[in-house]
Amino acid sequence: GYLKMRVGPPAMLQRNWQQVFVCELETGDWYRGLFEASAYFRAISRPDFAVVHFTLKQDFRPIIGKDDVALKHLAFRQEDCDVLEDEKRPGQDETHKTYPLANGAVDALSAFYKIRMTDFQVGKKIGFTVYTSEKNWELEAMPLAFEELEVEAGRFKVINLKVQSYL
Repeated sequence: GYLKMRVGPPAMLQRNWQQVFVCELETGDWYRGLFEASAYFRAISRPDFAVVHFTLKQDFRPIIGKDDVALKHLAFRQEDCDVLEDEKRPGQDETHKTYPLANGAVDALSAFYKIRMTDFQVGKKIGFTVYTSEKNWELEAMPLAFEELEVEAGRFKVINLKVQSYL
């Protein structure tokens, strides 16, 4: 498939400037014979990466079977340690649910950027809490080595990370 991740311009939310992260996915050419899918994620996070608001649009249309189309808005109330989820699916009533949120949790999209912005030291593990799919879970990243990687696009300095998650 195709994945595009980017940092958007800052947004004013709750009287503060917030970071905006966007991710867009779509079916690759080979899979189009089986299904067509697309997804759009937008996370608005505080400067410490604790998420404030998250939007998800998904559209999954298999050749055989039932389509899955949804729009979700998640309001992360860090001060109340909960997530308010509003979900709308075609032909159904909108649902409103509340889930527990661990203090300072980030969403999965912000987690990518948080790892990317970390100043790693080999052998020094970092960890933080991530919230996805109605659950809080722990993510750890252990830097194993600093390396150089050569690909068609050029030569790049990279960090070899061992990443583990705990549900």
